[in-house]
Amino acid sequence: DLRMGRREFMEAVVSTQSTGKLKNKYKTTVLTVISFHEVQYTYDQKLLSKYISSVFDLLRQLLRRHMSPKNVERIELVQTALSDSSLLDSLFDYEQDTPITQHVLVICDRVRSLIDNDKI
Repeated sequence: DLRMGRREFMEAVVSTQSTGKLKNKYKTTVLTVISFHEVQYTYDQKLLSKYISSVFDLLRQLLRRHMSPKNVERIELVQTALSDSSLLDSLFDYEQDTPITQHVLVICDRVRSLIDNDKI
């Protein structure tokens, strides 16, 4: 039967809305990272951590029904790693010219290009 019940329809609508919210929050986070890299001394660790948390919260909300608890735990491990203040601080250490900061520069340039070409 191809017809959707009211409950399934509402779940699909909520999922679509949540997917749109996730996309918007992800793009905002990416643009923030690029901005922090392009405009020196604008890095705000608390703001970036908040954005990262909101992206992962929505991701878990969308995927929880479809994933095992072990996979949800893996998402949480990635969130913990990406939210680590010392990692974030090292990515935006404007005083150091390290391989990490050079990689961040390349990544930001490539992601900026994707955004400019409407790929993200």
